[in-house]
Amino acid sequence: MCGFVGWVDEGAAGYDAATTIRRMADAIAHRGPDSEGFYADERCALGFRRLAIIDLAGANQPLFNEDASLVLVFNGEVYNYRTLRRELIAHGHAFATEGDAEVVLHGFEQWGEAVLDRLRGMFAFALYRPAKGELFLARDAFGIKPLYWHAEGGAVVFGSEIKALLAHPRVPRQLNERRLGHWLCMEYLPDEETLFRGVRKLPAGHWLRWRDGHAEVRRWFAPRFAPDPSLRPEAAAEAIEAAVRESVAAHAVADVEVGCFLSAGIPASSPPKRPASWRRAPSPSATARSATRSLAPRRPSPRRRGCPTERGTWAPRSSSPRCPPCSTPWTSLCPTPPPYPCTTCAARRPNR
Repeated sequence: MCGFVGWVDEGAAGYDAATTIRRMADAIAHRGPDSEGFYADERCALGFRRLAIIDLAGANQPLFNEDASLVLVFNGEVYNYRTLRRELIAHGHAFATEGDAEVVLHGFEQWGEAVLDRLRGMFAFALYRPAKGELFLARDAFGIKPLYWHAEGGAVVFGSEIKALLAHPRVPRQLNERRLGHWLCMEYLPDEETLFRGVRKLPAGHWLRWRDGHAEVRRWFAPRFAPDPSLRPEAAAEAIEAAVRESVAAHAVADVEVGCFLSAGIPASSPPKRPASWRRAPSPSATARSATRSLAPRRPSPRRRGCPTERGTWAPRSSSPRCPPCSTPWTSLCPTPPPYPCTTCAARRPNR
C-alpha cells in the first residue's frame, strides 16, 4: 500500500522538523510496515512508509536522480515501468534500483509533467526540487491512490491520509461544519473538500505545483468515450476478453505473492478465473521463493468459528454444554454461543 507525508514551509517553522515528520510518518505506519525513509532540508521534509512489492531490498524511498536535483516519494504501482525504463535508459538515464517508482523520477526529469500521460498505473507521488524549493504533486487518472493537502501562510502540508496532516502543527483540527450535512447524506464528499476545514483532496487526474508560496492545480486527464457503432457484439466480446487478459497480466507483476479481492458479479469474479498462463513473468528481482502465485481461485475456507454456517444452523462445539433456554445440547461451534443455538429454540426465534 505504502504512504508518504511531507511539507514545504517557506517561512520560519517554529517547530521541530525531525520530530514532526516522524510523527506524521508514524500516523500512517500501517500503510508501510517494511521500511521507512526521510529527507529534510531548510524548507522541506519528506517521509515515507513502504510496503515492498517490487525490488524488495533495493527500492527504498525517498529516491534521488543522478545529481540529486530531484527527490521522489511515490505510492502505487506503474504497470508499464519496464517499457518506460528501457526508453529512459536509451535517453541516457542511469537507474539505481529495479523498482517501478524510479521511472517516475527519471521520466519527470526527461518529460516534465508530460510523464503523467505515459504512466499506466495507480499512483500518487510528490517530487521536490531542492534548488528551487518547488514541489510537484500528482494523482492517478481515477484517483485510486489518495492524496490530501493543506496550504496556509506560505506552507503546504500533504500526505496519503488526513490523520498524518493533523500531526503537523500548521494543520488545525477543525470540523468543516458546512459540509457535514453532505457527508451524512452520502457518507463521503464527492468534490475536493473534506470534513476537516482547510484540508483538501487532490482530485483524480490532477497535479499540483507549489512554487513561491502559491499552489497551481491543473487537470491532466479527462476520460474520452468514442463508441464504434460498426463493432459487432462478437468482436466486442473478443476485445473485452483480450483487455482482461492483458490487464490481469500487467497487474500480476510483483516480487511477492499476488492475491485478489472480490466483491460480487461478473466484473469482480472474472479476473481470478482467468488461467494462470495469462500471467507475465515476475519482475527481474524476483526469486523462486517470492515468485508470483497463481491467480486461480482457491477452495473457500470453512467459516470462522462463531459465525452461522451457510445453511443457517450451528455445528456442535462439544457434547457437554447445553442450550440455556431449554437445556438441550448445543449444536454450535461458536466459542461465544448465540442466544438461541439449538434447533428447537432457533425455530421459535431465528438468529438475527
